[in-house]
Amino acid sequence: MNILGNKIIINNKEFLFDKKILEAIEYKSKLILVLDTNEIDNVFCYSFNSELLWRMDSSKIKNVGSEKEPCIGIRIVNDKCVVFDFFGRRYVLNTENGKVERGETFR
Repeated sequence: MNILGNKIIINNKEFLFDKKILEAIEYKSKLILVLDTNEIDNVFCYSFNSELLWRMDSSKIKNVGSEKEPCIGIRIVNDKCVVFDFFGRRYVLNTENGKVERGETFR
């Protein structure tokens, strides 16, 4: 996988997005991306046919002490998609639909 601004190349296939790609992972034949936006639901999941499968559902995210911030990173931990923001808050996403299953704050 090679990320070049708003373009990602996987197995000689090129994907182009509107925004810069901050981070991307391949997971179970899916491409999960964190895009550089000011929106807090900036995590997207695509098929390798460029079909949007889901966008992070931020409806369960609440302000705790500071404003909501966009995600800046992503990991797969124990078969779950974990995203985190600048303040160290982590959210566990369902990899099938992008819904937040739980949130954790670490400082």
